Amino acid sequence: MARGLNRFPALLCALALGGCAGHAPRPGHAEALAKLETRAAQDYAAGRLPQALAAYRQLVERVPKDPQLWFRLGNVQTRLQQLDGAADAYLEVLALSPRDAKAMHNLGVVRLRQAESAFAQSAASAGGTQPALHGRSARMADGIARLAGPEPASAAAGASP
Repeated sequence: MARGLNRFPALLCALALGGCAGHAPRPGHAEALAKLETRAAQDYAAGRLPQALAAYRQLVERVPKDPQLWFRLGNVQTRLQQLDGAADAYLEVLALSPRDAKAMHNLGVVRLRQAESAFAQSAASAGGTQPALHGRSARMADGIARLAGPEPASAAAGASP
């Protein structure tokens, strides 16, 4: 009897693993993901950024280990001025693909924009009550804006979602 009880846990494990192996991906799941990705890219290209954002959020939720989807989500969020979300998305890319130069670059651009915004807000808050701080913050915001500058038309045209 004791010998039979020793085999029971092993039998339960075998049955459980066998049940797991029997769960194949749902038919059409990959096709549905491909359609969603196509729609997201089309929305991005057409400037329908809220729709692209929703689609890329769905995609990274369903396929969280795909750095390209995170990269595209970051690009959409950057264009929508959702800088904190964009930085998080680029950090996800770098967690999955640590040497991704484009993600590193875009994260740097986002961080510059965040810094520019912080200094501009500081200058506005300091106003006439703290003239020295107002001046320093305004100069920092202006310097960062000049440093970041607009991207050349060729770089912007070649940008993909």
